[in-house]
This record gives sequence, C-alpha cells and structure tokens, in this order.
Amino acid sequence: MRTVVISGRIGSGKSTLCRQLSEMGVPVYDSDSMAKSLYERSSSLRERVVEVFGPSILDEHGKIDRKALAKIVFADKERLKALEGMVHPAVFEDFAAWSEQRTEESFVIFESAIFLDVQSPEPFADEIVWVDAPLELAALRASLRDSSTLQAVQERMAAQKDHKDDPRVTYIVENNGTPERLNREADKLYEYLKQKYDENRSR
Repeated sequence: MRTVVISGRIGSGKSTLCRQLSEMGVPVYDSDSMAKSLYERSSSLRERVVEVFGPSILDEHGKIDRKALAKIVFADKERLKALEGMVHPAVFEDFAAWSEQRTEESFVIFESAIFLDVQSPEPFADEIVWVDAPLELAALRASLRDSSTLQAVQERMAAQKDHKDDPRVTYIVENNGTPERLNREADKLYEYLKQKYDENRSR
C-alpha cells in the first residue's frame, strides 16, 4: 500500500480534490482535522502539551482549549515550534495506525498543507501531488469559503511557501479554472495513481 501526499497553499483546492478522490473510493487522511482531534484522542499528546504550556490552556471540562493555545503559540515562534514538535510526530504516528487498517488498498491519501515544510518519517511519501492555483484566484476562493477579508487571506498566504518547483513534487494539478475542470483533473489523477500502483502491486 502506497502513500500519496496531496498538498497546496490555502485556496488552491486541495481539499476539494481530496473530497473528489474520496468520493471515488480512495481513503483520505485529513491531517489538519485529525491533528485537532488528537488533542482529545491522544492522552499522551494532551499530557505533553499541558506539561509544556500549563493548565491555563484547559477549558472548564479539562480539555485543551485550542483558541487559548493558539494565542500563546502564535505570539511566540519558539513556543509554536515546540508545539509543532509534539503535534507533527503524533499525526504521523496516527496516520501509520490509520493506514495499517487499509492494507487492501493500493494507495491512500495524506492531505496536508504543510507536509513539504516539516520533517516527516523516512520513507513516507511514494508520490507528492501539488495543487496549484493563481494567487488572486486562490485568495478569492479562501475568502469566500472562510468569510474572511481578502487582506486577511493574503496575509496568511504570504506566510506559505510555493512548492510547485520543489524537486520532491512528482505530480502537479493546475486548478485555475472551473469546478468541472477540477473534476476532470481529479479523474486524471485517479487513473494515473490506479494504473501506477495497481500495476506495481500485481508484480
């Protein structure tokens, strides 16, 4: 079973692409939502985070208040780095357990906006797909989706790297058109991955 990473900047359409692939029957691990759920699902992660950041990040029910935690880490790059050093390994470990339950599949999807910016286990990805879109179009999509101002979205985008030319990227999806065009790109990617990894599996 192979791991295909799908990444891209905010508003690129990577989540839409992953949703389309999921509807085709491909298992998709959304690292962002799974990371958020790990604060409750993983007692070891919760304990480490509370140990480092203190009990003030807990809500009245004893759960981690992500907004309170965010206020701390986004005001201090070193503390953000410390949090990422705990969360990222926990996500990769959770993905490993998740993928082990899907051994009948020829490939699964790991969706992550920041995969190419973090240190991942080696070997991890058999394929890295980058979803690309013009900045203006991506910013407009994200602002409409999140009900945010264009300026706020553009500030978030400015902090993200463009990995289109990264040598680790093996496949690029150009999402610069209509939803129907992205549907066709999803079909092409699905057929490419099925052909490549189904053939490899049968050898």
